[in-house]
Amino acid sequence: MNIIESFITGINEILSHKFQSFLTMLGIIFGVSAVISMVSIGEGAQKEALEQLKNLGTDTIIIKRVEPGDMDQLLEYMAKSPYGIELSHTEGLREIVSDITSISALREVETMAKGVKREAQKATILGVESNLAEFSNFKIKEGRFLDQTDVNTFQNVCVLGSKIAKTLFLYENPIGKNITTENSDTFICVGVLDYIPSSSLTKTADYNNSILIPISSSSKKFILSSIINMAFKFNMEAETSKNYKAIEKLHALYYFSTPTENTPLSLILIKVKNIENHKELSETISNYILNRTNRIKNFEIIVPIDLLRKQQETQRIFNIVMGAIASISLLVGGIGIMNIMLATVTQRTREIGIRRCLGATKFNILSQFIIESLVICLIGGLIGIALGVILASVISNYAKWETVISYTAIVYAIGVSTMTGLVFGLYPAWKAASTNPITALKSE
Repeated sequence: MNIIESFITGINEILSHKFQSFLTMLGIIFGVSAVISMVSIGEGAQKEALEQLKNLGTDTIIIKRVEPGDMDQLLEYMAKSPYGIELSHTEGLREIVSDITSISALREVETMAKGVKREAQKATILGVESNLAEFSNFKIKEGRFLDQTDVNTFQNVCVLGSKIAKTLFLYENPIGKNITTENSDTFICVGVLDYIPSSSLTKTADYNNSILIPISSSSKKFILSSIINMAFKFNMEAETSKNYKAIEKLHALYYFSTPTENTPLSLILIKVKNIENHKELSETISNYILNRTNRIKNFEIIVPIDLLRKQQETQRIFNIVMGAIASISLLVGGIGIMNIMLATVTQRTREIGIRRCLGATKFNILSQFIIESLVICLIGGLIGIALGVILASVISNYAKWETVISYTAIVYAIGVSTMTGLVFGLYPAWKAASTNPITALKSE
Protein backbone atom coordinates (compact mmCIF):
# COMPACT_ATOMS: atom_id res chain seq x y z
CA MET A 1 0.00 0.00 0.00
CA ASN A 2 1.55 3.29 -1.13
CA ILE A 3 1.08 6.73 0.40
CA ILE A 4 -1.79 7.68 -1.96
CA GLU A 5 -3.70 4.50 -1.09
CA SER A 6 -3.08 5.14 2.61
CA PHE A 7 -4.37 8.70 2.18
CA ILE A 8 -7.54 7.48 0.41
CA THR A 9 -8.03 4.85 3.12
CA GLY A 10 -7.70 7.56 5.77
CA ILE A 11 -10.33 9.75 4.06
CA ASN A 12 -12.73 6.79 3.77
CA GLU A 13 -12.22 5.92 7.42
CA ILE A 14 -13.06 9.53 8.44
CA LEU A 15 -16.15 9.61 6.21
CA SER A 16 -17.39 6.30 7.62
CA HIS A 17 -17.28 7.75 11.16
CA LYS A 18 -18.19 11.40 10.49
CA PHE A 19 -19.43 12.44 13.93
CA GLN A 20 -16.65 10.64 15.77
CA SER A 21 -14.06 12.20 13.45
CA PHE A 22 -15.59 15.69 13.94
CA LEU A 23 -15.42 15.35 17.73
CA THR A 24 -11.81 14.25 17.36
CA MET A 25 -11.03 17.37 15.32
CA LEU A 26 -12.63 19.87 17.72
CA GLY A 27 -9.49 20.47 19.78
CA ILE A 28 -7.47 21.09 16.61
CA ILE A 29 -10.19 23.35 15.17
CA PHE A 30 -10.38 25.53 18.29
CA GLY A 31 -6.61 25.66 18.73
CA VAL A 32 -5.92 26.68 15.13
CA SER A 33 -8.78 29.22 15.04
CA ALA A 34 -7.41 30.76 18.26
CA VAL A 35 -3.96 31.06 16.68
CA ILE A 36 -5.32 32.69 13.49
CA SER A 37 -7.62 35.18 15.26
CA MET A 38 -4.99 36.05 17.89
CA VAL A 39 -2.27 36.70 15.31
CA SER A 40 -4.73 38.70 13.16
CA ILE A 41 -5.54 41.00 16.08
CA GLY A 42 -1.85 41.37 16.89
CA GLU A 43 -0.91 42.13 13.28
CA GLY A 44 -3.75 44.65 13.05
CA ALA A 45 -2.63 46.46 16.19
CA GLN A 46 0.95 46.46 14.92
CA LYS A 47 -0.10 47.85 11.52
CA GLU A 48 -2.17 50.60 13.15
CA ALA A 49 0.68 51.60 15.46
CA LEU A 50 3.17 51.68 12.57
CA GLU A 51 0.74 53.76 10.49
CA GLN A 52 0.36 56.25 13.31
CA LEU A 53 4.12 56.41 13.80
CA LYS A 54 4.53 56.92 10.06
CA ASN A 55 2.08 59.84 10.18
CA LEU A 56 3.97 61.49 13.04
CA GLY A 57 7.46 60.46 11.99
CA THR A 58 9.99 58.25 13.72
CA ASP A 59 12.05 61.29 14.73
CA THR A 60 9.30 63.17 16.60
CA ILE A 61 8.96 64.28 20.22
CA ILE A 62 5.63 65.63 21.48
CA ILE A 63 5.09 68.05 24.36
CA LYS A 64 1.46 67.88 25.47
CA ARG A 65 -0.41 70.15 27.87
CA VAL A 66 -1.92 68.32 30.87
CA GLU A 67 -5.26 69.75 31.95
CA PRO A 68 -5.96 70.21 35.68
CA GLY A 69 -7.84 67.39 37.36
CA ASP A 70 -9.95 69.55 39.70
CA MET A 71 -10.76 73.13 40.64
CA ASP A 72 -7.97 73.43 43.20
CA GLN A 73 -5.38 72.33 40.67
CA LEU A 74 -6.84 74.73 38.12
CA LEU A 75 -6.43 77.65 40.55
CA GLU A 76 -2.84 76.55 41.28
CA TYR A 77 -2.09 76.48 37.56
CA MET A 78 -3.62 79.93 37.16
CA ALA A 79 -1.56 81.37 40.02
CA LYS A 80 1.83 79.95 38.97
CA SER A 81 1.61 78.91 35.34
CA PRO A 82 -1.64 80.09 33.74
CA TYR A 83 -0.87 78.85 30.24
CA GLY A 84 1.49 75.94 30.73
CA ILE A 85 3.33 75.43 27.46
CA GLU A 86 3.34 78.64 25.41
CA LEU A 87 4.16 79.71 21.89
CA SER A 88 7.27 81.50 23.16
CA HIS A 89 8.68 78.17 24.35
CA THR A 90 9.14 77.01 20.78
CA GLU A 91 11.80 79.66 20.09
CA GLY A 92 13.48 78.99 23.42
CA LEU A 93 13.67 75.27 22.64
CA ARG A 94 15.27 76.01 19.27
CA GLU A 95 18.06 77.86 21.06
CA ILE A 96 18.85 75.30 23.77
CA VAL A 97 18.34 72.03 21.80
CA SER A 98 20.72 71.87 18.86
CA ASP A 99 19.28 68.55 17.62
CA ILE A 100 15.95 70.16 16.68
CA THR A 101 15.39 70.27 12.92
CA SER A 102 11.80 71.54 13.00
CA ILE A 103 9.24 72.61 15.58
CA SER A 104 5.52 73.35 15.33
CA ALA A 105 2.89 74.54 17.79
CA LEU A 106 -0.76 73.54 18.00
CA ARG A 107 -3.62 75.03 20.03
CA GLU A 108 -6.94 73.20 20.49
CA VAL A 109 -10.22 74.93 21.39
CA GLU A 110 -13.74 73.49 21.51
CA THR A 111 -16.48 75.63 19.94
CA MET A 112 -19.63 75.54 17.84
CA ALA A 113 -19.44 76.15 14.11
CA LYS A 114 -21.77 76.16 11.14
CA GLY A 115 -21.41 76.20 7.39
CA VAL A 116 -23.62 77.85 4.82
CA LYS A 117 -27.28 77.42 5.88
CA ARG A 118 -26.38 74.60 8.26
CA GLU A 119 -27.17 74.40 11.95
CA ALA A 120 -24.25 74.91 14.34
CA GLN A 121 -22.29 71.76 15.13
CA LYS A 122 -19.80 71.00 17.89
CA ALA A 123 -16.32 71.43 16.43
CA THR A 124 -12.67 71.56 17.39
CA ILE A 125 -10.67 74.60 16.30
CA LEU A 126 -6.98 73.83 15.86
CA GLY A 127 -4.66 76.80 15.74
CA VAL A 128 -1.66 75.54 13.76
CA GLU A 129 1.50 76.73 12.09
CA SER A 130 2.18 76.45 8.39
CA ASN A 131 4.80 73.72 8.86
CA LEU A 132 2.39 71.26 10.52
CA ALA A 133 2.41 69.15 7.35
CA GLU A 134 6.01 68.20 8.17
CA PHE A 135 4.73 66.30 11.23
CA SER A 136 1.68 64.60 9.78
CA ASN A 137 1.08 62.71 6.59
CA PHE A 138 -1.29 65.35 5.24
CA LYS A 139 -2.85 65.01 1.84
CA ILE A 140 -4.85 67.94 0.55
CA LYS A 141 -8.04 66.66 -1.05
CA GLU A 142 -9.14 70.07 -2.30
CA GLY A 143 -7.67 73.57 -2.24
CA ARG A 144 -4.49 74.29 -0.28
CA PHE A 145 -3.01 74.19 3.21
CA LEU A 146 -2.30 77.24 5.39
CA ASP A 147 0.87 79.12 4.50
CA GLN A 148 3.18 81.41 6.47
CA THR A 149 1.51 84.53 5.10
CA ASP A 150 -1.78 83.38 6.63
CA VAL A 151 -0.07 83.04 10.00
CA ASN A 152 1.88 86.31 9.82
CA THR A 153 -1.12 88.41 8.81
CA PHE A 154 -3.75 86.82 11.12
CA GLN A 155 -5.86 85.71 8.17
CA ASN A 156 -9.39 84.39 8.80
CA VAL A 157 -8.91 81.32 6.65
CA CYS A 158 -9.26 77.64 7.52
CA VAL A 159 -8.67 74.10 6.32
CA LEU A 160 -11.34 71.51 7.13
CA GLY A 161 -10.79 67.91 8.20
CA SER A 162 -12.48 65.26 6.05
CA LYS A 163 -15.29 64.48 8.52
CA ILE A 164 -16.08 68.03 9.67
CA ALA A 165 -16.29 69.12 6.01
CA LYS A 166 -19.07 66.58 5.43
CA THR A 167 -20.77 67.54 8.69
CA LEU A 168 -20.88 71.26 7.87
CA PHE A 169 -21.45 71.11 4.12
CA LEU A 170 -22.71 67.59 3.37
CA TYR A 171 -21.97 67.08 -0.33
CA GLU A 172 -21.30 70.72 -1.20
CA ASN A 173 -17.81 71.90 -2.06
CA PRO A 174 -16.71 74.01 0.97
CA ILE A 175 -13.85 75.80 -0.81
CA GLY A 176 -14.45 79.56 -0.70
CA LYS A 177 -17.42 79.24 1.64
CA ASN A 178 -17.69 80.69 5.16
CA ILE A 179 -17.58 78.89 8.50
CA THR A 180 -18.99 80.85 11.43
CA THR A 181 -18.08 80.08 15.06
CA GLU A 182 -20.12 80.73 18.20
CA ASN A 183 -18.09 83.94 18.73
CA SER A 184 -19.48 85.18 15.39
CA ASP A 185 -16.01 84.93 13.86
CA THR A 186 -16.04 83.98 10.18
CA PHE A 187 -13.37 81.92 8.43
CA ILE A 188 -13.10 81.26 4.70
CA CYS A 189 -12.37 77.65 3.78
CA VAL A 190 -9.27 77.40 1.56
CA GLY A 191 -8.70 73.66 1.73
CA VAL A 192 -10.00 70.22 2.73
CA LEU A 193 -7.80 67.43 4.07
CA ASP A 194 -8.00 63.83 2.95
CA TYR A 195 -8.76 61.30 5.68
CA ILE A 196 -5.92 60.91 8.22
CA PRO A 197 -5.75 57.86 10.53
CA SER A 198 -6.30 58.96 14.14
CA SER A 199 -3.40 58.49 16.53
CA SER A 200 -4.54 56.48 19.55
CA LEU A 201 -0.88 55.61 20.12
CA THR A 202 0.05 59.17 21.09
CA LYS A 203 -3.45 60.63 21.65
CA THR A 204 -2.70 63.71 19.51
CA ALA A 205 -5.32 65.81 17.72
CA ASP A 206 -8.08 64.33 15.60
CA TYR A 207 -7.53 66.27 12.39
CA ASN A 208 -10.49 64.65 10.62
CA ASN A 209 -13.00 66.36 12.94
CA SER A 210 -11.13 69.67 13.25
CA ILE A 211 -11.13 73.11 11.67
CA LEU A 212 -7.52 74.22 11.19
CA ILE A 213 -6.83 77.98 11.38
CA PRO A 214 -3.60 80.01 11.68
CA ILE A 215 -2.33 79.87 15.26
CA SER A 216 -2.06 83.66 15.27
CA SER A 217 -5.81 83.94 14.55
CA SER A 218 -6.51 81.37 17.27
CA SER A 219 -4.49 83.44 19.77
CA LYS A 220 -6.42 86.58 18.89
CA LYS A 221 -9.96 85.19 18.79
CA PHE A 222 -10.09 82.29 21.25
CA ILE A 223 -7.90 83.49 24.14
CA LEU A 224 -10.52 82.89 26.84
CA SER A 225 -12.26 79.84 25.41
CA SER A 226 -10.08 77.09 26.85
CA ILE A 227 -10.12 78.29 30.45
CA ILE A 228 -13.87 79.07 30.41
CA ASN A 229 -14.58 75.61 29.02
CA MET A 230 -12.40 74.14 31.75
CA ALA A 231 -14.31 76.06 34.42
CA PHE A 232 -17.61 74.72 33.15
CA LYS A 233 -16.13 71.24 33.08
CA PHE A 234 -15.87 71.34 36.87
CA ASN A 235 -19.57 72.32 37.15
CA MET A 236 -18.97 75.48 39.13
CA GLU A 237 -21.94 76.31 41.39
CA ALA A 238 -23.03 79.70 42.67
CA GLU A 239 -20.79 79.53 45.73
CA THR A 240 -17.71 79.19 43.56
CA SER A 241 -18.69 81.93 41.12
CA LYS A 242 -16.08 84.22 42.64
CA ASN A 243 -13.38 81.78 41.54
CA TYR A 244 -14.85 81.76 38.05
CA LYS A 245 -14.88 85.56 37.85
CA ALA A 246 -11.36 85.70 39.21
CA ILE A 247 -10.15 83.30 36.55
CA GLU A 248 -11.95 85.19 33.79
CA LYS A 249 -10.56 88.52 35.03
CA LEU A 250 -7.04 87.12 35.23
CA HIS A 251 -7.28 85.83 31.70
CA ALA A 252 -8.64 89.10 30.44
CA LEU A 253 -5.67 90.80 32.07
CA TYR A 254 -3.27 88.42 30.32
CA TYR A 255 -5.11 88.93 27.05
CA PHE A 256 -4.59 92.69 27.07
CA SER A 257 -1.10 92.72 28.57
CA THR A 258 0.78 89.83 26.95
CA PRO A 259 1.98 89.42 23.36
CA THR A 260 0.91 86.64 21.00
CA GLU A 261 4.03 84.65 21.91
CA ASN A 262 2.44 83.86 25.31
CA THR A 263 -0.44 82.03 23.66
CA PRO A 264 -1.29 78.84 25.57
CA LEU A 265 -0.68 75.69 23.52
CA SER A 266 -2.08 72.18 23.51
CA LEU A 267 0.89 70.55 21.76
CA ILE A 268 4.41 71.28 20.63
CA LEU A 269 5.72 68.92 17.94
CA ILE A 270 9.49 68.60 17.59
CA LYS A 271 11.58 66.82 14.96
CA VAL A 272 15.12 65.91 16.01
CA LYS A 273 18.21 64.66 14.22
CA ASN A 274 18.85 61.61 16.42
CA ILE A 275 15.81 60.10 18.16
CA GLU A 276 17.98 57.50 19.90
CA ASN A 277 19.00 60.26 22.33
CA HIS A 278 15.35 60.87 23.22
CA LYS A 279 15.87 60.30 26.96
CA GLU A 280 18.48 63.03 27.22
CA LEU A 281 16.51 65.31 24.90
CA SER A 282 13.31 64.75 26.89
CA GLU A 283 15.09 65.62 30.12
CA THR A 284 16.55 68.81 28.62
CA ILE A 285 13.17 69.86 27.24
CA SER A 286 11.41 69.06 30.52
CA ASN A 287 13.88 71.09 32.60
CA TYR A 288 13.57 74.06 30.24
CA ILE A 289 9.77 74.15 30.39
CA LEU A 290 9.70 73.56 34.16
CA ASN A 291 11.88 76.64 34.59
CA ARG A 292 9.41 78.62 32.47
CA THR A 293 6.32 77.33 34.31
CA ASN A 294 7.51 77.96 37.90
CA ARG A 295 8.19 74.24 38.36
CA ILE A 296 4.54 73.33 37.66
CA LYS A 297 4.43 70.02 35.76
CA ASN A 298 1.35 70.80 33.68
CA PHE A 299 2.72 69.06 30.59
CA GLU A 300 3.96 65.64 29.51
CA ILE A 301 6.56 64.57 26.98
CA ILE A 302 5.62 61.80 24.55
CA VAL A 303 8.09 59.95 22.32
CA PRO A 304 6.07 57.97 19.73
CA ILE A 305 8.88 55.56 18.86
CA ASP A 306 9.34 54.79 22.57
CA LEU A 307 5.61 54.16 22.91
CA LEU A 308 5.75 51.90 19.86
CA ARG A 309 8.51 49.83 21.41
CA LYS A 310 6.51 49.49 24.62
CA GLN A 311 3.44 48.52 22.64
CA GLN A 312 5.45 45.94 20.71
CA GLU A 313 6.69 44.46 23.98
CA THR A 314 3.12 44.37 25.32
CA GLN A 315 1.99 42.78 22.06
CA ARG A 316 4.76 40.19 22.32
CA ILE A 317 3.59 39.22 25.83
CA PHE A 318 0.00 39.10 24.57
CA ASN A 319 1.05 36.80 21.73
CA ILE A 320 2.89 34.50 24.14
CA VAL A 321 -0.15 34.26 26.44
CA MET A 322 -2.55 33.66 23.56
CA GLY A 323 -0.11 31.18 22.03
CA ALA A 324 0.00 29.28 25.31
CA ILE A 325 -3.81 29.18 25.43
CA ALA A 326 -3.95 27.97 21.82
CA SER A 327 -1.27 25.36 22.60
CA ILE A 328 -3.41 23.97 25.42
CA SER A 329 -6.29 23.56 22.95
CA LEU A 330 -3.97 21.82 20.51
CA LEU A 331 -2.62 19.59 23.29
CA VAL A 332 -6.14 18.59 24.31
CA GLY A 333 -6.97 18.00 20.65
CA GLY A 334 -3.83 15.88 20.23
CA ILE A 335 -4.70 13.76 23.25
CA GLY A 336 -8.18 13.30 21.81
CA ILE A 337 -6.70 12.15 18.52
CA MET A 338 -4.40 9.69 20.28
CA ASN A 339 -7.33 8.33 22.29
CA ILE A 340 -9.53 7.85 19.21
CA MET A 341 -6.69 6.33 17.18
CA LEU A 342 -5.95 3.83 19.98
CA ALA A 343 -9.61 2.88 20.02
CA THR A 344 -9.51 2.57 16.22
CA VAL A 345 -6.52 0.23 16.43
CA THR A 346 -8.46 -1.99 18.85
CA GLN A 347 -11.54 -1.98 16.59
CA ARG A 348 -9.49 -2.82 13.50
CA THR A 349 -7.23 -5.45 14.99
CA ARG A 350 -8.60 -8.19 12.73
CA GLU A 351 -8.19 -5.96 9.68
CA ILE A 352 -4.56 -5.37 10.64
CA GLY A 353 -3.98 -9.15 10.98
CA ILE A 354 -5.46 -9.86 7.55
CA ARG A 355 -3.30 -7.19 5.92
CA ARG A 356 -0.19 -8.52 7.60
CA CYS A 357 -1.00 -12.04 6.37
CA LEU A 358 -1.49 -10.71 2.84
CA GLY A 359 2.02 -9.24 2.85
CA ALA A 360 1.72 -5.81 4.43
CA THR A 361 4.86 -4.84 6.32
CA LYS A 362 5.05 -3.10 9.69
CA PHE A 363 6.00 0.06 7.82
CA ASN A 364 2.83 -0.19 5.68
CA ILE A 365 0.64 -0.45 8.78
CA LEU A 366 2.61 2.31 10.55
CA SER A 367 2.33 4.72 7.60
CA GLN A 368 -1.38 3.99 7.13
CA PHE A 369 -2.33 4.95 10.68
CA ILE A 370 0.01 7.96 10.77
CA ILE A 371 -1.49 9.24 7.51
CA GLU A 372 -5.00 8.76 8.90
CA SER A 373 -4.00 10.83 11.95
CA LEU A 374 -2.45 13.51 9.70
CA VAL A 375 -5.58 13.66 7.55
CA ILE A 376 -7.76 14.24 10.63
CA CYS A 377 -5.46 17.04 11.82
CA LEU A 378 -5.14 18.65 8.39
CA ILE A 379 -8.90 18.74 7.88
CA GLY A 380 -9.33 20.08 11.42
CA GLY A 381 -6.61 22.64 10.73
CA LEU A 382 -8.29 23.85 7.52
CA ILE A 383 -11.64 24.19 9.31
CA GLY A 384 -9.83 26.03 12.14
CA ILE A 385 -8.22 28.43 9.65
CA ALA A 386 -11.62 29.23 8.11
CA LEU A 387 -13.15 29.71 11.58
CA GLY A 388 -10.20 31.92 12.62
CA VAL A 389 -10.64 34.16 9.57
CA ILE A 390 -14.37 34.47 10.33
CA LEU A 391 -13.64 35.31 13.99
CA ALA A 392 -11.12 37.96 12.93
CA SER A 393 -13.72 39.53 10.63
CA VAL A 394 -16.37 39.51 13.37
CA ILE A 395 -13.94 41.14 15.82
CA SER A 396 -13.01 43.75 13.21
CA ASN A 397 -16.65 44.62 12.48
CA TYR A 398 -18.09 44.66 15.98
CA ALA A 399 -15.16 45.59 18.24
CA LYS A 400 -13.82 48.15 15.70
CA TRP A 401 -10.32 46.63 15.99
CA GLU A 402 -8.25 46.48 12.86
CA THR A 403 -7.26 42.90 12.04
CA VAL A 404 -4.84 41.61 9.42
CA ILE A 405 -4.98 38.00 8.20
CA SER A 406 -1.39 36.81 8.32
CA TYR A 407 -0.28 34.23 5.76
CA THR A 408 2.56 33.39 8.12
CA ALA A 409 0.00 32.48 10.78
CA ILE A 410 -1.88 30.27 8.31
CA VAL A 411 1.31 28.41 7.36
CA TYR A 412 2.21 28.15 11.05
CA ALA A 413 -1.25 26.79 11.89
CA ILE A 414 -1.06 24.14 9.15
CA GLY A 415 2.43 23.17 10.34
CA VAL A 416 1.31 22.92 13.97
CA SER A 417 -1.76 20.82 13.12
CA THR A 418 0.42 18.52 10.97
CA MET A 419 2.94 18.10 13.78
CA THR A 420 0.10 17.38 16.20
CA GLY A 421 -1.19 14.61 13.95
CA LEU A 422 2.31 13.19 13.55
CA VAL A 423 3.27 13.28 17.23
CA PHE A 424 -0.02 12.05 18.67
CA GLY A 425 -0.65 9.55 15.88
CA LEU A 426 2.77 7.94 16.18
CA TYR A 427 2.11 5.78 19.24
CA PRO A 428 -1.23 4.35 18.02
CA ALA A 429 0.38 3.68 14.61
CA TRP A 430 3.34 1.95 16.25
CA LYS A 431 0.97 -0.15 18.38
CA ALA A 432 -0.97 -1.15 15.27
CA ALA A 433 2.22 -2.06 13.40
CA SER A 434 3.47 -4.11 16.36
CA THR A 435 0.31 -6.24 16.54
CA ASN A 436 1.02 -9.96 16.16
CA PRO A 437 -0.76 -11.14 12.95
CA ILE A 438 -1.81 -14.50 14.46
CA THR A 439 -3.23 -12.84 17.57
CA ALA A 440 -4.94 -10.24 15.38
CA LEU A 441 -6.65 -12.95 13.27
CA LYS A 442 -8.00 -14.65 16.39
CA SER A 443 -9.67 -11.43 17.60
CA GLU A 444 -13.39 -10.86 16.99
